[in-house]
Amino acid sequence: MKIEQTGKSAAVRLEVSRIERFDEFNREQSTVAEGLSAVKRLLAFYTRERVRLEPVLESARIRVASLKMREGT
Repeated sequence: MKIEQTGKSAAVRLEVSRIERFDEFNREQSTVAEGLSAVKRLLAFYTRERVRLEPVLESARIRVASLKMREGT
């Protein structure tokens, strides 16, 4: 799990294998399962850490809203 800057935001990412061929599901089934497992891990992380994450997220929301008001957008 890592945190990356994404423009003016940040993202929590889990690295998984890339799906190479969307038209060949049987061939890619294990890759899809790996991605879904990563989603499950990320949701479990958020559920477990929600109480600690929400104050940080709310603070960020307030800062973004304040910046947008200053910029007039």
